[in-house]
Amino acid sequence: MKVTIITVCKNAQDTIEETIKSVASQDYKDIEYLIIDGKSTDETLKIINKYKNKIDNIISEPDKGIYYAMNKGIKRSTGDLVYFLNSGDLFFDKNTVSNVVKLFSKNNSDIIYGDIALYEFGNPKKLILRHQNHVSDFFLAHDTIYHQSIFTKRGIFEKYGKFCTKYKLSADYEWVLRSIVKNKIPAYHANLVIAKYLRGGLSFNEQESFKERLKILPLYFSFFQILLNGLLLWFIYRLVKKIKRDCFSKG
Repeated sequence: MKVTIITVCKNAQDTIEETIKSVASQDYKDIEYLIIDGKSTDETLKIINKYKNKIDNIISEPDKGIYYAMNKGIKRSTGDLVYFLNSGDLFFDKNTVSNVVKLFSKNNSDIIYGDIALYEFGNPKKLILRHQNHVSDFFLAHDTIYHQSIFTKRGIFEKYGKFCTKYKLSADYEWVLRSIVKNKIPAYHANLVIAKYLRGGLSFNEQESFKERLKILPLYFSFFQILLNGLLLWFIYRLVKKIKRDCFSKG
């Protein structure tokens, strides 16, 4: 089973090398590695070219944003599976790809996702784990699966479409809803950490991301579902706050 790994980057001289090394360190051999660069003006391309013997295709040209570049990578991919590991993100260990491929061979899922570990720039050993083992419609109405944790059969992009580029920060969220909620594509949770995700990227522009998600939600959930989800979250928030307050006062 061939796996296409796509790295999207632009002016990423501080992070691109570690990402490339992370891909090169994988013990799985049938990997097609593509790097889609947005015409970097710093030392990014110089660093990439140091490792060109480990990269199957390097494309460097202007684009209109990260999701345009990701779609470009999908279009050029030839693997059975597609995975995005963008600049600054790292595989959790050298066995990640081989472990995921084994899981695909054992079940009929079209999407396999795992857990994620967030880290701060310059400190990849200090991790915050994010478990994603219960992805229900309720969960997806207020949260998402990190794209760094998702391996997808390439045919899913061909059948249901690539990333919607009218969303600048949340196109991966829209794609998850379109795939799992609307089209009921089988998704299997792998009980392993897939990647270390560098905090502080585009998706951490929380205010703008929230605005986009408000536009996306009505496309896949009814007003009642959105309202009920909001009320439940508010109730849980108040309950947790009360428990903490009570515990503090008793202490």
